[in-house]
Amino acid sequence: MQYNVPQFIDVEDKIVGPFTAKQFMWLGIAGGLLFILWSFCDVSLFVTVAVPTLLFFGALAFYKPNGRPFIIFLQSIFLFFTASRAYIWKRVFKRDKIKIKRGIKKLSASGGIETRTFNKSHLRELAWRIETQAIKTKN
Repeated sequence: MQYNVPQFIDVEDKIVGPFTAKQFMWLGIAGGLLFILWSFCDVSLFVTVAVPTLLFFGALAFYKPNGRPFIIFLQSIFLFFTASRAYIWKRVFKRDKIKIKRGIKKLSASGGIETRTFNKSHLRELAWRIETQAIKTKN
């Protein structure tokens, strides 16, 4: 038994002429606001307010940055500036709590125990390599 697989499921249906329901809604709101402005304002004030209003509602109706609706873009901007920040990594050194293990014991090929010691500058160099490598792998 064969079934038809729906295609173009991410395309919105055209409801009113060439406009989708959301586009028609945003343009209707803009038209209503402009009608109210025209009724209560003189021509010079109407023109100065109407142009930004048309641009804003035109962007809400038609502009899609990164393929997402402009209203979602505005919501993301608002949440970015109002939400608290979460710090993932904040390195704090406390000298009294740092313990450095001075030597590492390994079995050598001859069967004896070989001790390898590190000085502080070598440990700092290793820590720097680990941190910079972790940064490179994240990007």
